[in-house]
Amino acid sequence: MTYALAVFPSVSQVNQMKNRLNKKGEYYGMIRAPHCVSAGGCNFALRFDEEKLSTVKHAAQALGVAIQGVYKEEKQENGGKVYTKIE
Repeated sequence: MTYALAVFPSVSQVNQMKNRLNKKGEYYGMIRAPHCVSAGGCNFALRFDEEKLSTVKHAAQALGVAIQGVYKEEKQENGGKVYTKIE
């Protein structure tokens, strides 16, 4: 499974998204956004299966929440992670 991160400026916005999306029993997690994807601050991210990107975008639009960026999470052989901007 390939994960993606949708970055938001506040923990409350990620919680709103998570509460709306987790009602269907699928995984949507909240993490502190890694520095390499954080736009100069203490941003938070919603972590989810990349295939659910359109669902996440629709939920954000319905809640009136702006996504600051979407990144694909890729694991490296050494156990580290690399994030590539996809939106």
